[in-house]
Amino acid sequence: MPSAARTSDAHHFVGTPLIHTRSLDEAVQMQSSINSPVRVEPLRGRDPFEFRASRLQLGDVAIVMSGYRAEIRAHSAHVTQRFGLVVPVRKGGESQQSGTTAPLVPGRSGAIVSPNAPAGFTLGAGYRGIQLSIPLATLRASFEALAGASGRGAPCFEVAIDLTRGGGASVLRLLRSVLDDVRAGSSVLTAPPVAARLADTIVHAILLGLPHTESHLLVEPRRASEPALLRRAEEYLAANADRPVSSAELARAIGASGRVIAAAFRAHRDASPIAFHRQRRLELSRRLLLESPERSVTDVALACGFVHLGRFSVEYRARFGESPSDTRRRAASG
Repeated sequence: MPSAARTSDAHHFVGTPLIHTRSLDEAVQMQSSINSPVRVEPLRGRDPFEFRASRLQLGDVAIVMSGYRAEIRAHSAHVTQRFGLVVPVRKGGESQQSGTTAPLVPGRSGAIVSPNAPAGFTLGAGYRGIQLSIPLATLRASFEALAGASGRGAPCFEVAIDLTRGGGASVLRLLRSVLDDVRAGSSVLTAPPVAARLADTIVHAILLGLPHTESHLLVEPRRASEPALLRRAEEYLAANADRPVSSAELARAIGASGRVIAAAFRAHRDASPIAFHRQRRLELSRRLLLESPERSVTDVALACGFVHLGRFSVEYRARFGESPSDTRRRAASG
């Protein structure tokens, strides 16, 4: 029968196993590949050094479950292109960045590390924790989409996180629900289309719920409005409803990066720009079939940029519950 500690570890380390080692060099190499170049120093104590980690990937966002057997101190001289949100699960410690020390207390407080500044951690013996690793470019694009302004860069977060209330509690519940679903054996949330949307949700929850230097740009009145770049993108897509438009073309046309445009559409239209445009073209084809039943289905499909007629019919039926021919026939008889 497994020990309680092993049962607890089996519950904690979900996802893809990354490493399980007693080698300090191997642990440093793995930690540096996950986050930023780091120096790890075991502190004096009775427990030998041991490190274990697993990872759950959701789109661009990684959820890393890690654990140390001995008490350790870790230091990164320069956090590079990632944000790291740290949630202690068992035991605790503290995080330091920008002159601020944040306690790591399971169920009560965590920390978030921002790029471009040194950071350090002291973790107690037997520590188990969850780290959310978010690429700088991903968080910046989501922030600019929510704020409705491009070129502002990414915010810098307050180091300490209260996990008992407000946005910190919301993010913690969201993480727990994802991990519990995976532990239950479900693969729904980790399926690529769902995982990408879930990653967006997590990043948006962090931006809207945790205090940072640009929080004032995401207050309710601004959040309720839609970014100007989104309106420009929709106008361009509407003017080109007779053909497909690539992400690169749309980015050039409105003068914003494809990543920022995609984040704006996900935040406000719950779809990618390409999927949104395709749905608008399908709606245009339906309107043409209803208003001009004398036109053939082929003519209407080509007029809306659908060159593969079989695929057009399949997508049309999935969207409207009937074939294009059924729509045309009904309009002609009415």
